[in-house]
Amino acid sequence: MNKKGLAVAAAALLFGTGLTPVLPCVGSPAAMAEDLNKMFPIDFGSSPARDGQTRISGYVHNKTGHATGHMRLVISGLDAKGHVVSQVYRDIDDAIPTDGQAYFEAQVPSSPSYRVKVDHFEDFQAR
Repeated sequence: MNKKGLAVAAAALLFGTGLTPVLPCVGSPAAMAEDLNKMFPIDFGSSPARDGQTRISGYVHNKTGHATGHMRLVISGLDAKGHVVSQVYRDIDDAIPTDGQAYFEAQVPSSPSYRVKVDHFEDFQAR
């Protein structure tokens, strides 16, 4: 049996016996992004910055029901048609309590509009 056949057989065995690891984030990317938007609503604004860039600042709100932290935001610069033309990642290392918020700011390339969303976070829920 070649390596590919062996891997397929091993995967079939694991699935058949229920020994597969739990897979977080199974589902469509659009559904996961919508869930993150509900869990972490973001209020932000923009203002001119140096060197022809823009300063984005605002608050991420935690609506998850438990403390979270070590969050990464992605700030996307959009053109007039809504296409992404730039992306900047900003980390928020502070813990955000339930129903709390965290401040963020970033200097980004200038664009007609922006979108800010959570890209990653850690749950501090008691285990």
